[in-house]
Amino acid sequence: MTVAAAEAGKAAELICFALQPKIARGADERYGSLWSDYRTDESFRDVVEAVANGLGLVVIDATDQGLIVAPMDKSPFIFRLADYQRGLDSKKRMLIGLVHLGIAAVSYPKEVDLEDDVVIRRTAEQVERFLRDACARLAEGDNRDPEAGEDDEKAAWRAFATMPPSIRMKKGGYAADCTMGIITRAFDWLVAQGMARDAGGGTFQMLDRYRVQVRELAGHAALERLRSLVAPEHHEDTTVDADAVDGDTPTVDDDDLDDEMASEGAR
Repeated sequence: MTVAAAEAGKAAELICFALQPKIARGADERYGSLWSDYRTDESFRDVVEAVANGLGLVVIDATDQGLIVAPMDKSPFIFRLADYQRGLDSKKRMLIGLVHLGIAAVSYPKEVDLEDDVVIRRTAEQVERFLRDACARLAEGDNRDPEAGEDDEKAAWRAFATMPPSIRMKKGGYAADCTMGIITRAFDWLVAQGMARDAGGGTFQMLDRYRVQVRELAGHAALERLRSLVAPEHHEDTTVDADAVDGDTPTVDDDDLDDEMASEGAR
């Protein structure tokens, strides 16, 4: 095997690790060695980035957590909403997008926060409370400008405002048709993607992989709009009591919900 082929093989191996986001470079000796080579050897770094580009990927950072890659347009690795959840109607798709932007805004309310290597912990309750408060603020603005038209962003806010905050399942957890259900599913997805860690007690620790992904969204109009609405109490590093959101929370039977979701998917 030639030296060039060996280097390409090592590069592909490192990218393979990067595509398994729950593997941290510190937990695997081989990953750690390849990551170190990427950080210190410019020629190897060039090979890694060339191989990644050939696969439709771009290397966006190499943090203590590991190598972080993202798909280019039309990449075979590009994320599709169908991979997130099947049977989504347009309303649910808008709500999922709004919730993920809300998590980003509450986790990193200022641009400078994205450069800080600090531990960020957030809860679903914090995100729900922030988004509901933001809905009220935006509604006030609409009342002052009744001629403003309805766009997708406003439709998403309206859908969030009219959805119940919390519907508890008898077996535990939240129903899919409440905002807490959508938010907790979003956090669970971030955990599965290696972007967050379940810290227990309903709290999630945001990881480097998530910080870097949010950094790539810098300047996104919808994210900046949300950031402008974040009040200090929404980004304190505290755990909010779930009862503050639940209140008189209705409970639904899990079997009833399964039937409802099945019929929704059929539509």
